[in-house]
Amino acid sequence: MFNNEDPLYAGEIDPEAAAKVQEAWVSFAKTGVPLVNGIDWKPYHSDTRETLVIGKDEWTCVQDPSKTPRELLEKAFGDNPYRVW
Repeated sequence: MFNNEDPLYAGEIDPEAAAKVQEAWVSFAKTGVPLVNGIDWKPYHSDTRETLVIGKDEWTCVQDPSKTPRELLEKAFGDNPYRVW
């Protein structure tokens, strides 16, 4: 994400994708919005759970991308789905 050149942690680095992610983080830190050319970002709300999914060639806001695992955890553990044994 930040051009970490250690292949143990970063793997192969795509300079264009890294620059775009850096631009989004800087914008988010300054303004609270990851303004990057070509991105349609929607703020997160607990009712819609919009999440920015970052891919190499496409950044897309997806509504509740972890819905199934979240619902399974809620079904199994109720109001405390993240407890540790």
